[in-house]
Amino acid sequence: RSIGNDGGAAHLQDFRGTSAVAVFAEAIEPIILAEVVDISEDPHQMRRLYAKRFGLALSVTVVIIIAIVVPVTLNASNTMTQQQPSSFPSDIPTDTPTSSPSMAPTTFLKKSIREKLESVSGKEAFDDRASAQFKALQWIHKDNTNMTANNFIQRYVLAVFYYATGGDNWKYCYAADKVCKNRKVSYLSSENECNWFGNYCEDGVINEFNFGTSEGNNLQGTLPNELSELTNLNIVRLRHNKLTGPIISSIGTLQNLTVAQMRNNQITGQIPGSFGDITPLKRLDVSRNMCTGNIPTELGKLSNLKR
Repeated sequence: RSIGNDGGAAHLQDFRGTSAVAVFAEAIEPIILAEVVDISEDPHQMRRLYAKRFGLALSVTVVIIIAIVVPVTLNASNTMTQQQPSSFPSDIPTDTPTSSPSMAPTTFLKKSIREKLESVSGKEAFDDRASAQFKALQWIHKDNTNMTANNFIQRYVLAVFYYATGGDNWKYCYAADKVCKNRKVSYLSSENECNWFGNYCEDGVINEFNFGTSEGNNLQGTLPNELSELTNLNIVRLRHNKLTGPIISSIGTLQNLTVAQMRNNQITGQIPGSFGDITPLKRLDVSRNMCTGNIPTELGKLSNLKR
C-alpha cells in the first residue's frame, strides 16, 4: 500500500522502545523516508520498495534478538560463577551448609581438622592407624550432620571414648545397634551426641556419663586422656565393666565432677592424686579393681567427700 512521509516516521517510532534499537532506528530513518514516496501505479517500483523494507525489517529483528539474548547469557554465566563453592572452605563446618556443599571433606578441610585435633590428642596419636584417635578422626571426616564449631571437639572426644573402650563390642547401643535403650540412640549416630546412649547434656554440653548399670555395658580398654576435655562433666558412672589400665592422671581437670564411680572393673596402677584437686567431689568409688600403691594424701583435701 502507499504510505506518506508522516506514516513512515510513525512506523519507525514504534521501534524506539529500547535504547539498544533507538540508535539503529535513527540511522536508517533517513533511508526509509527517502524511499517512502508516492509510488503511483508502477508494480516494479512497489516490489523493489517492499523487498527493501523487508530486508530492513529483518535487520532490525536480528538486532533486537541480539540485544535480548546477550545480556541474558552473560547474567546466567555470572550466576553460575557465584554459585561455585569456594576453593578454601572454613576449617570447621558451619552451622548452616553452603548452597553447593561438597559431598566429602576436601583435602584442605581434612588437614585443618587434623591440625585442630592434634592440639587435643597430640600429633603422634594420629600416626598409629589402629589408635582410637585415628579411628575417631576418620569418623569425623565422614560425619558432618550435627557437627558445628561449638560441638566439634566434644563430638571427637566422645568418638575417641567409643573406640578406646571397644565400642563395637558394647552390649547395648554400639554404632550398628538398630535398637537402643533408655530412649536413646546408638553411639556415633548422625543425631546430636547428647542423644547417644549414656550421654546427658545441659545446653548442648555433656555433663554426665552413665555406663554403670547393674550389668555394665562391656566397656573394655583404657580410658582415653581426651576425656579431660569434657570439663563440664559432673557425673561419671562406669561401674561393672571391663576397663583396664590406669585412671587418667588428668582427671583433676574435671573441676565440676561430683560423682566418680568406677567400681568393679580391671583398673590398674595408682589412684591419681589429682582427684584431690576436684573440690566438689562427693562420691569416689574405685573399689573391686586392681589398683596398687597407697591412697594419695591429696584425697584428704576433699572436704565434700562422702562415704
